[in-house]
Amino acid sequence: MPAVAAATVNAELALKDIIKATISKAFPQVPLPEPLITLGKVSEFQCNNAMGLAKALSQQKPPVKMSPQMVGEELKKHLQDSDIIDVFEPTSKGFINVSIRKEWIAKTVNAVLTNGICPPVVERQKVMVDFSSPNIAKEMHVGHLRSTIIGESICRLLEFCQHDVARINHVGDWGTAFGMLILYIKRNYPDYTTNPPDISDLTGFYRAAKQCFDEDQEFKEQARLEVVKLQALEEDSIRTWKFICDVSRKEFNEIYDRLGVTIEERGESFYNPLIPKVLALLETAGQIEESDGAKLIISKEERKIDSLDARDMTKLASQHLALTTREGPSFHPNLIAAMKKAGILTGEAGAEVVVLSKKETKPWNKFDIRVDLDKLMAQLAPLYKKQVDPLFLEVFQNAGIVKGDSILVPRFTFPLMVVKSDGGYTYDTTDVTATYHRFVLSAMNRVIYCTDVGQYEHFRMCLQTAKDMGWMEHATWDHAGFGLVTGADGKKIKTRSGETAKLKDLMDEAVERSLTILKEREAGDRNQGHTEEEMTNLSNVIGIGAIKYFDLKQTRTGDYAFNYDKMLDMSGNTAVFLLYQYARMCSIKRKAGVSDADLLQVKEISLDTPQEKSLALCALRFQSVVLKTAEDLFPHHLADFAYELMSCFSDFFQNCRVIDDPLQNSRLCLVELTRITLQKTLEILNIETAERI
Repeated sequence: MPAVAAATVNAELALKDIIKATISKAFPQVPLPEPLITLGKVSEFQCNNAMGLAKALSQQKPPVKMSPQMVGEELKKHLQDSDIIDVFEPTSKGFINVSIRKEWIAKTVNAVLTNGICPPVVERQKVMVDFSSPNIAKEMHVGHLRSTIIGESICRLLEFCQHDVARINHVGDWGTAFGMLILYIKRNYPDYTTNPPDISDLTGFYRAAKQCFDEDQEFKEQARLEVVKLQALEEDSIRTWKFICDVSRKEFNEIYDRLGVTIEERGESFYNPLIPKVLALLETAGQIEESDGAKLIISKEERKIDSLDARDMTKLASQHLALTTREGPSFHPNLIAAMKKAGILTGEAGAEVVVLSKKETKPWNKFDIRVDLDKLMAQLAPLYKKQVDPLFLEVFQNAGIVKGDSILVPRFTFPLMVVKSDGGYTYDTTDVTATYHRFVLSAMNRVIYCTDVGQYEHFRMCLQTAKDMGWMEHATWDHAGFGLVTGADGKKIKTRSGETAKLKDLMDEAVERSLTILKEREAGDRNQGHTEEEMTNLSNVIGIGAIKYFDLKQTRTGDYAFNYDKMLDMSGNTAVFLLYQYARMCSIKRKAGVSDADLLQVKEISLDTPQEKSLALCALRFQSVVLKTAEDLFPHHLADFAYELMSCFSDFFQNCRVIDDPLQNSRLCLVELTRITLQKTLEILNIETAERI
């Protein structure tokens, strides 16, 4: 596809280039700022650089005193000649109103119709998106909805931007739970290899195995032995494990097919062979510390010892003064002495009371390190603010973490555990090993984790280890975290029996409701003449699309309530509204009977009405929205853009006659521009369109 379209259709980027050159010419003495171009409140765009430039000029030596309006006037004087800017008008409030030449818009519309929807020009990267990640032997439920939908949309967005994208499904396919599952299969279905049982009800299968594990001590002991056999890669155990994985994979793929999701499975087991090497690298680099028989990673940062705050001291205390061990809490004698010195630990031996705040005291034997340590360290502030008390300093010096006037403070309140005291591995082990595989062996430039927001701290710790090890040179990572999906009551979505709702059941109901609505319409005076088969196909497009769009239009970090009525509303910001508008544009095109080839022959596109110009400018903002979304990974920008585009189209449709109007073909060009822009936006959001609804 010709590169010219990618370089010319983005009005915002074109304006930024012009403003940058203009600032450089008008004020060469100040550091060149980033051009600030936004949508205008009373104009098409506005430039917001004048106030910042006025401040920068006042800080020059000698200072240059200019009001923001004067700065704007100076920029106007030095404005670079261009075919894009029609009006460049500074205001008394400091911002500059900008409007775009109709000739540039018309030429650009023609370019897009000729070349198609092109991606913005960006530097190509190798990107990995880690999303969906269900657990083997458990059915996908509503909790997997967001990761799967958001992750697929992010992949499509980055692929549209021409990045090399790896779509990875980090399934939970390893661990202690497989011992009981393997044993349950072996005992209940000994001939499973020749006569495979139907365990497609994964929830029921898992629950039955868990019941045996909880109620039968002998089963529990044998299940633990099965874990040992699995980890030793014993042939019989591996065969049973693969059988369970295959059944789960079949169930997952049915969901993915319905959602239109493409993903490569690379579960926890994939990284097992690499773990010993990664642990050896961590040991050699001095990243691993032993505690109570376990191996930990405690990432540290250097801080000035006279600037420690309560947060720092809580982290230090959790590693050196107040430890949680298998035998219970362990407190350093110097911590006890410091508490007595500060007067916050009082009472006779065995009946001491500790002061945790002005309003809270607690028996010392009830002190909970996980809950109370931060409160305790806040009370001990006089013993470390500005100058660390010798009682604390002695402990820190003996630990070897004091370096002159600095101290090594743990970055996080708890460590990563890469080897348990019994020699077993953990999620931390697998995820740290995965970072090595992704950044070092696969040489990814960017890795995106699409999980719930609660896992952010865990990934921050794993990725900090990768940075400390030097594995992430010239690479970045992002956490595309998301909130919960709840029922209308704000609680977890449950079935009537009180179980967590299965994802396939939610999709089934959305499709059934869509089919009911279509049938009711066909039975009334607004029927479209659809056959039963067409309505069935449409109900899938609408129902599944409604679920996806309702999720993607939310700010992903927030929670939202799952609501079929709102999802399937034909008015407002819903997939149903957008799909009907898309079908309306297809209908206009059909009724006009003008071919695509004829539209490409239209040389003069009329933009004389405000609705025509607004619609064209809105559509031409597509690349800017794509760039913003690719940067911050919030798909709701694209959903908002789609809805705004259709709102502009509705305004245009109500005010500008298309069929049999003298300007019919010009306006058909705007309809086609809008149609292909909406189609591409919905395609990135993984929402299928239909030409007739």
